Amino acid sequence: MVGHFLPDTTHIHVNAALAAAHGRRPEEMIGRRFIATVPEDYRPRLLAGLAACRPERPHFVFEHPVRVADGGLRWHRWTNCANFDATGRLRDFTSFGHDITEFRQAQQDRDAARRRLDTILDHSPVGIVYTSPEGRITYANRRAGELLGLEPAEFLAGAWRGRLVDPVPEVLAEMSRANYQAGQPWSVLARARGAGEAVLTLFVQFTPERGADGAVVAWIATMTDLTPQAETNRRLAESERRYLSLCADAPVGIFHTDRHGRLVYVNGKYTELTGLTLDAAQRIRRFCNHAGAQRDELLGAWRRQRLDGQPTSIEIEYQHPAGGEMRWLFCQSTPLHDETGAVAGFVGTVTDLTERRRAEDALREAFEAAELANRAKSRFLATMSHELRTPLNAIIGFSELLLGNSCGRLEARQREYVADILASGQHLHNLITDILDIARIESGQHRPQPERMDLGQVCRTAMRMMRERAVAEGVVLREQGFGKLPEIEADPRMLRQVVLNLLGNAIRHTPRGGTVSVHGALTGEGVLIEVRDTGCGIPARELPKLTQPFYQVDSDVSRVSNGVGLGLFIVRRLVEAHGGRLRMRSRMGEGTQVEILLPESCIQKSGVPAA
Repeated sequence: MVGHFLPDTTHIHVNAALAAAHGRRPEEMIGRRFIATVPEDYRPRLLAGLAACRPERPHFVFEHPVRVADGGLRWHRWTNCANFDATGRLRDFTSFGHDITEFRQAQQDRDAARRRLDTILDHSPVGIVYTSPEGRITYANRRAGELLGLEPAEFLAGAWRGRLVDPVPEVLAEMSRANYQAGQPWSVLARARGAGEAVLTLFVQFTPERGADGAVVAWIATMTDLTPQAETNRRLAESERRYLSLCADAPVGIFHTDRHGRLVYVNGKYTELTGLTLDAAQRIRRFCNHAGAQRDELLGAWRRQRLDGQPTSIEIEYQHPAGGEMRWLFCQSTPLHDETGAVAGFVGTVTDLTERRRAEDALREAFEAAELANRAKSRFLATMSHELRTPLNAIIGFSELLLGNSCGRLEARQREYVADILASGQHLHNLITDILDIARIESGQHRPQPERMDLGQVCRTAMRMMRERAVAEGVVLREQGFGKLPEIEADPRMLRQVVLNLLGNAIRHTPRGGTVSVHGALTGEGVLIEVRDTGCGIPARELPKLTQPFYQVDSDVSRVSNGVGLGLFIVRRLVEAHGGRLRMRSRMGEGTQVEILLPESCIQKSGVPAA
């Protein structure tokens, strides 16, 4: 392409090739400015090139894209020659151009490939180093510098030598010369100081790069950081050592088999318990042969585990090969699976249960003896209670007759003595009754006989029975209300005894002029019966002990009474027999509150809402 232009870039001559490049005829381009075909971004550079031309330096080269007739973009390179008149003024210029689109595309592809390669090298997880055939480093990527805590320029300058720990630079240089001469790939495991002076383990591989004639033109070295793997291997080795130490010193026998049952490991305790070393045992079957009557059972469990791959355990009697008494062993085995889920082997433990079995047998015999003694005690208490109550009833009855003047009028001193006899008889009768109840409860004979009942009515009946005693003690007995209590399924005799015992305790420990109140309500937890008194109160530390048999609060914090500490114990056991629970709260000098809560399961479904 050839064109002839005036200084203002107007075409004065174009050849056919130039016109064709623009999709026009030559005559169509004459008189048009050439700069109009140049993109605006490139026009200042073209004009600057023209302005820089001098008679002594009339040439300049200019490249620019051109939008051609078919809409495509082409690149043109122009070699321009400026023509000057005798005065040195620019007269015109001639341009010789050719299409360099393919060349520019190839150049752009090459630059893009180089950029991609640089990106890949800089972001590689391994260090990459190029050296000359003699070993001089000509390139190091960013990762190589990062590994040793160096900038790439420092790496190229040889600072890497000061970072080597093993092998030292002199030894590495000697290794390099020998391998470079051989021209074969080689590698070395090196230790070097990295960033922060931490010592790294690096695996360095050297690979020759050969030219067309087969001669080595460069060496490529890759540096892989094996520090995490080395640390992992160290920890694994330490873990394995610790595991083997734990197994060796374990207080139970440990064994490991392959999937066919061949033993691959046993610890010392296994050998001690079974009398079988690893060489002598060989297979689990050898162990099973010493299981006596349970041999077939043990073999069957082993075969099932091989089929279903589930953990198994069994207690067996084992005869030590060296003779001696039979011992009880507890054997556990768990399958090990490979990455496919198939059973790859089994690991298990053998524990000596002989002493525990002996202790269990001794404990069972002691428990049976205690049960026999307890039953004998219960029979004795029941018999003695019955035998004692008969004469006591006579003493109480005759005492009441004497006090009622049925046998003649008594003198004042005589009435006092008879009253003491009656009170003592009644106290002893109550004590015997409580002991008999305890004996029945502990023997399991005192079970609830549930029936449909009105709990409010039971409470009122108990209050009527205790009202005369309350009057005699100078205590006000008050009903606080029972609301709309639903009917329940419970033993009325037991619950009446519960309320009577609570009222008796409250009256006994309330001073004259005090009050004992009873309240009932339906709650979200069940049916609540509350007995509250205005007595002297009970220390908080004593409350948990009050439901123990024969326990009494010290007399310095309670009014002297004729109780023996069985009432609350009986109450708790009777309430628990119904699935309920007993709660107590008390404040010194203010009184005590005892709550009986019967569960929802006792309530007859009558649609009564909870309070």
